[in-house]
Amino acid sequence: MPHEDVRETAEHLELGTPTVLMRIEDQVGIITLNRPERLNALTFELLDGLERAWRIASDRADVRVVVFTGAGRAFCAGADIDEYLSDPVDLQRLLAPFADLRPDRGLELRKPVIAAVDGVCFGGGLTLLLATDIRFASARSRFATPETGWGVLASFGGTQRLLRQIPHAVALSMLLGGDVLQAEDAIRHGLVSHVVEGDVRAQAIAYAKTVAERSPLAAQATKELALRAYDTTLSDGIRMEDLMVRLLQDTEDAKEGIAAWQEKRAPRFRGC
Repeated sequence: MPHEDVRETAEHLELGTPTVLMRIEDQVGIITLNRPERLNALTFELLDGLERAWRIASDRADVRVVVFTGAGRAFCAGADIDEYLSDPVDLQRLLAPFADLRPDRGLELRKPVIAAVDGVCFGGGLTLLLATDIRFASARSRFATPETGWGVLASFGGTQRLLRQIPHAVALSMLLGGDVLQAEDAIRHGLVSHVVEGDVRAQAIAYAKTVAERSPLAAQATKELALRAYDTTLSDGIRMEDLMVRLLQDTEDAKEGIAAWQEKRAPRFRGC
């Protein structure tokens, strides 16, 4: 069912703002930041819409995987400085929704999230990217954390996640020096998983559809284990893994996977 205050149309879910778009296609929820004229810079209105979109993606059973992207020639250029300067006392309201995207805050979105980056991914946009699981980028994409040049820092997990996801010296050159990573450097250092030619959004969506064909229960359990691996010992992680295996082995999805393999057909997973 659509979330409260959300109306479903033939093409998109109505999120109360044109600055964020969401549609569902073959069990993939596609969320698009839609301020291309401002490089999808973050505003109060956009973040309110994005928060709604994340809740819908979490709640709806017909969304197994999420693709997160930006319209035009940017993924996201970070906070809209013009809006911030016009209302500086509301900075915390501008940034607060980032807290809901942190993967270590109760693992709210257990479903896989695939990013499609085409162009600029700076500041708060990079913070959003770091909360995704698999990342596609076009060859023209660029990544940076310029915040120290403004007298602030990459907050809401930006410093902590970046240092966990790419080499220490590379992360600090971005955080302290504002260094810009080109796409080829981003994939070399593991910031993105795929650099592609052509339509990066279409390729990310196609990949997401293949992920959506797999067991959603197994995918969600795998993601939770992967995220918890940051904060647990190897032995505790293996114990959690063993528990997940035991929980999954009697599910209908596990039975369907075995039956499909024996019958030499594609499995039809139902998430139960």
